[in-house]
Amino acid sequence: MFSMPLCHSMFFTACDGIFLNYTWSDLTLANSSHKAGTRRYDVFVGIDVFGRGCPGGGGFNSKEALAKIKHHNLSAALFASGWVFETQDKEKFTELQDKFFESLQPDCGQTYCLADLPLSSSFCRGVGPRLCISGKEVWSSSWMNLSACDPQPTWTNDCYVLGSKTKLVVHQVAMTTEEAYNASHCLQVTGSIKSDKTTRLIVRLFKCHISVKSPLLISYTFKSLPLGLSDVSLVLHIDKSPTYLVLTASEPADSVNDELNEKLLSRYGVRRSISVNADRFRMGMGPLYYEAFGPLHGEDEERVKTLEGETQQQTDWVTRHYVLAGKHLRSYLIKEIRLVCLPGSTADNTSRRFDCKVGHIRVTDVASMKRPVVLVINLCCRDIVWHRAEHDISGLAVSLSLLWDTPQHPHTRHFNIWMSSPSTMPTFIGRSFTNSFRVTRMSVTSHEHIVFTVQSVSMLDFKLPLEQCPSLKLTWKNKQLL
Repeated sequence: MFSMPLCHSMFFTACDGIFLNYTWSDLTLANSSHKAGTRRYDVFVGIDVFGRGCPGGGGFNSKEALAKIKHHNLSAALFASGWVFETQDKEKFTELQDKFFESLQPDCGQTYCLADLPLSSSFCRGVGPRLCISGKEVWSSSWMNLSACDPQPTWTNDCYVLGSKTKLVVHQVAMTTEEAYNASHCLQVTGSIKSDKTTRLIVRLFKCHISVKSPLLISYTFKSLPLGLSDVSLVLHIDKSPTYLVLTASEPADSVNDELNEKLLSRYGVRRSISVNADRFRMGMGPLYYEAFGPLHGEDEERVKTLEGETQQQTDWVTRHYVLAGKHLRSYLIKEIRLVCLPGSTADNTSRRFDCKVGHIRVTDVASMKRPVVLVINLCCRDIVWHRAEHDISGLAVSLSLLWDTPQHPHTRHFNIWMSSPSTMPTFIGRSFTNSFRVTRMSVTSHEHIVFTVQSVSMLDFKLPLEQCPSLKLTWKNKQLL
């Protein structure tokens, strides 16, 4: 039906909401809005993205239909949003998909808001042409698993320039699969810039309403071209003075040995980040507005790296860790998380291209450092089937099911599955979001035995090194197929 008739009012009263077809008119919308009364937003009006009888003609012009629905204070339901993939250039699917939903954004009302910690996002959309772990590509084929989706930025391509807008031009703020730190996506910011100490690029990431009552552990990972930008910083916009907490780079400095640091050390094994000069961020504003912090160094940094299962930075991605604590940093509200890009200096003041990629952001309470990564138990294999190798008639391949149990499973996000042999280093063979994994026709012709390792990864992307994770050894002798 394309309107809500009185004869259906009893059904509307008994249910949470009702869907209307997409062949409506302004008159039928007004009629439905009137009959719904105070429950107007429980009426979901259809929008056919293929444009079949729908005002506006669908496609990238679906925003016209949405605007009419919003005018009558009704809700909307998209029909056949696969239009982008089915009718447009598949090579540009991600770009066009973003374009489609960006066109609807102005009439979508209030944007979603992050209200709870922890926050851990590598911007993954649950699909990609490859898969990376800690900046290293471990899988070179396409994959899809919607369980792998990360929290996405509240705003798409939302940024602004403080200072000279002619010296800093933003080309695009968008997701890309060209590179990734974890999984398959990262946030890419591109543009051109001239040397200017008074210009800043602000990229809005997450709208928040997060209450903070304890010290925070914050990490972010990025990479940028060596020319163009001098630094990339993360900023928390909070509801009290100082209004902006800037997480930036600084030279290593001696920590302050005070009572607060002694408590942090005894409880979590890490000290708080040191306050550093924030003049280059203030833009003429006083200290009531900005406070800057330097990243953890030395033993404090190594303590956090241990939680990530990484003892050395083996890629060109840069990860910084911070612990925010202090008497003035108690009981506040995080309102927004932003990225700040600072111009570099050049002798000839020529315009340079910049390309910044953000691979991961983590915000959590520092107490999460004491929550151990839960190892799997009772690792076993079942349903073993031997096959002929696909490209070697005399060779062998094996299929089997790996199964395990996990105490306190809600703290575990997924499991990385690795395989090794006497002649090979550990190789990533897949990822599971349940307590099982199926190995299919794996060639074992040149091996005497193989070892499967199951690596638990927490909701914060904490994990243990492979040598500390449970393994299962599969051996065989004189196995032949007739």
